[in-house]
Order: sequence, then structure tokens, then C-alpha cells
Amino acid sequence: MPKPTRNAMEGLRCLEQLGLAPQHLSAAAIARAEGMDPALTTDLLETLGAAGFVEADPDAPGHYRLTRVPREIRVSEVWAALTRESGARGAGGPTLQHVIDWEARVFASVEPAQAL
Repeated sequence: MPKPTRNAMEGLRCLEQLGLAPQHLSAAAIARAEGMDPALTTDLLETLGAAGFVEADPDAPGHYRLTRVPREIRVSEVWAALTRESGARGAGGPTLQHVIDWEARVFASVEPAQAL
């Protein structure tokens, strides 16, 4: 089983994909986009759902969407949920929107190989 910090990083990547999408995404599409194991992606999405960050789309089995807009989701909340560490909901720190915006700036300003 992956380490808790790896789960947290990959869970954030799942949320980022959902934050970028104009509508729901399938677990398989998220896994493909991020180069992640599909079964792990599904497990992470279920954990994120239990923590209240995502919900399954009842009209599209296997598809998920955010329950809040990215600017209302704190990275610290996600980290706490996926590492099983204590964390306060709404605590300070960057939001999912900050992560999305930062990556957009980094990848727009350099060649992809330089950003890695």
C-alpha cells in the first residue's frame, strides 16, 4: 500500500483534475490524465467522497465532481483527510484554486521538460 503522503499527493491531483473540469469526470479519465493506477484513483475518490470533497454523479456511474469550488477547499484539509492526521476544516493555507493557478503559471512560463 502506498505511503499516506503519496496518497495525499495523488488525492490532490485527483481534486485538481476535477477542479479543472467544467463538469464531472470519470475515475478512469482522472487516472489516465495523471498517469495513476485506476484502482488507486477509485479508492482515493471514495476516500475523498467520505471526507466530503467529492460526490459521485448519480446520473453517470463512476463519475465524480467537487462538492465545493476549488477556492473553498484547503490543501491542509485534503492532506489531513488522506493522511489521517488531525486537521481543522477551513484552516489557513493555500486552497485547491491556488494549486491550480500556480501550476498554470509554471507550465505556461517554461517548456514542459523544464517544469519537471
